[in-house]
Amino acid sequence: MLRVKMVLAAAVLVAASFVSAPLLAGDAVKLVPADALGLLVIDRLDTLDAKVGKAAAGLGLPLPGPLAALQAVPGLSDCLDKESSIAVAVLKGTEPGADPVPVGYVPVKDFAAFVKLFKGEEAGDFVRLTFDDDSVLVAEKDGFAVIVPDDQEQTLAAALKTAGGFAERLGSDLAWIEERDVAAVMSDAGISVFCAKAVEGIETVQQVVRAQGDNDMGAADLLNVYKNVFAVVDQEMEMVGLGLDVQESGDLVLQVRKRFLPAGRIAEGLAVPATPVDALGGLPAEAFIVAGGGRLTPALGKLMMDFSVEVMKAAPKLYGIGQEQADQMLESAQPMMAAMQSITMMLAVGSPDDTIYSRMVGVMEAENAGEYMKAYEEYLQNFAGMVKGSKGIFSMEMESKPIEIDGCKGVEIAMELPKTALSGDAHAEAMLEKMIGPGGKIRVFIVAADDRHVVLGYTNQRLLRQAIAALRSGKSLGREESVKQTAAKVGQGNLGQGFFNPAGLIGFVNNMIAAVAPEGQKIQLPEFPETLPIGWAVNTEGAVVDARIVVPGEILQAGIGYAAQVRQAFQKKE
Repeated sequence: MLRVKMVLAAAVLVAASFVSAPLLAGDAVKLVPADALGLLVIDRLDTLDAKVGKAAAGLGLPLPGPLAALQAVPGLSDCLDKESSIAVAVLKGTEPGADPVPVGYVPVKDFAAFVKLFKGEEAGDFVRLTFDDDSVLVAEKDGFAVIVPDDQEQTLAAALKTAGGFAERLGSDLAWIEERDVAAVMSDAGISVFCAKAVEGIETVQQVVRAQGDNDMGAADLLNVYKNVFAVVDQEMEMVGLGLDVQESGDLVLQVRKRFLPAGRIAEGLAVPATPVDALGGLPAEAFIVAGGGRLTPALGKLMMDFSVEVMKAAPKLYGIGQEQADQMLESAQPMMAAMQSITMMLAVGSPDDTIYSRMVGVMEAENAGEYMKAYEEYLQNFAGMVKGSKGIFSMEMESKPIEIDGCKGVEIAMELPKTALSGDAHAEAMLEKMIGPGGKIRVFIVAADDRHVVLGYTNQRLLRQAIAALRSGKSLGREESVKQTAAKVGQGNLGQGFFNPAGLIGFVNNMIAAVAPEGQKIQLPEFPETLPIGWAVNTEGAVVDARIVVPGEILQAGIGYAAQVRQAFQKKE
């Protein structure tokens, strides 16, 4: 079946590669049944071919366009309608419990010539096309060759009879599809199937864990929270789409769209102002791996806290608290969460001597930083009282004391993990210290940097002090030239924005290897070239969330050369 599906996809793509006029996604989509689970559309392939060619030439990469790569089938171009689109839909199986079925829609001007080109043979009401040891069934409908796997006669018959309807269900999202070079969408029906399969997988894992004796912390029960997550997704997500656009500059642009139930809890949390959020405000101009931030509203904050509480309720053995205590935590956290308006975070490259936690810094914006700090300290006191005497991971010893850093008042918190977490293993203890800090203690510093900003740091005060200085000087990470250039490509986001630095990731990996690898086994990856970072911006309007992710072309160019460097480096060691 897998080979048949691959042949079907290949047949559709080969046909698609010869469509040389601007394509309209709606032409193919209008034939897709209303109850389809999902859809892949290849749109404007001639334009895509030109974009790939120009991008490859500009980057100096040997990447042929899709049309140039598939000129091996003479006569195919004459069979096709060059003013339409190509699609692969995924339909429900005709039998209960059957796997979903791919159905291809290829626009043809001369169906007879098309099937003759592939040496088609009559198979009842359909035509069978054979490729090596595999075959597909094909029939004509409204100027399209409709293609299914060879064992799906019922699916093909149903597809020929249907009046379509999927385009109408897409509504305004159809225009979003037509703007993409390539787009894939999953309908609410497809989301339901996906969520059901995910829950089945989770239940299988739970059965395995319990059959092996589970453990004292109730790991199998903890997985129930993810079953609840998929239940919410199934109930509230109406559509998810993924699009790809190739820029002539060489940049790759990924577009992600999610549409939620307008009256649902998620849509309520997405009701944010249209103004863009400052996603890097106060973050120091430090070599980073990932940096970004997003807006927080009371509704969004409550959603996050609700999820945290559900996690704790699902595994009372692990967390050592009951349902009543979990609800008390939620209630106690409300004033703190309501005071927060946005948050930015950065994971810095750091040095081999830094712990993982010490490489993190966060800046929170509040209407009144002093009031936020007061609410935070009250929450800490309540939290300590609620978990006192518990036997789960919250049984850690926690101490707090007032501090002042660079004229900013706040609190320092020290938390020691339960001894059982260390298990007396010297190597495990060393790894834990490298992750969180000396003695296996988590140290958190949180101060009000000014009237509206609260800064958070871990293990030591280095990045926290830099963030305070950045807030005072205005010289934050967002002022860095490479970040500014990527930010211009992705645009602003009213929900969030972020950046990922490939060179920073390689630097981080090398630092960690230097810190934890035994002597004689330390290796170093070649340094990744300094490039623009990957960037993304997230915007929301109504119940729709749109994310735009840009991979600058120079990263693709550098990545090819970097892969060769890595191979050479390891070949020398061998």
